[in-house]
Amino acid sequence: QNIRAIEQNYTLCKQIESRFSGAILPIQKCFLDYSATAGTRFPRIITNPPFRNVRQHMKAAINLLDRCAFDSAVLVGLVPVTYDHELAETVKMLPPDTFASTTVYTKIIRIEL
Repeated sequence: QNIRAIEQNYTLCKQIESRFSGAILPIQKCFLDYSATAGTRFPRIITNPPFRNVRQHMKAAINLLDRCAFDSAVLVGLVPVTYDHELAETVKMLPPDTFASTTVYTKIIRIEL
């Protein structure tokens, strides 16, 4: 019910808005800029950070995590296989041909606070 989508690319923002019929109104902004000024923290975050700045983006996302009164905070992210965090659990290693436009090997991770 409280979904925020942060996407810097204008075209992708419009695609999100169209695909979800206005149920999700994306914020067109760099995630790092958004996270620096966000007045809200979240119990759940799903992220697909840019691979070049993955550590910066993941640190910002983790800083936005906030436990619920009744549950832990969870982040799920699609990251390069080289990304590591002490709390990260690898959920799935993705095949090398997952993304046609890049040769970056990726995995899905889960971080619980």
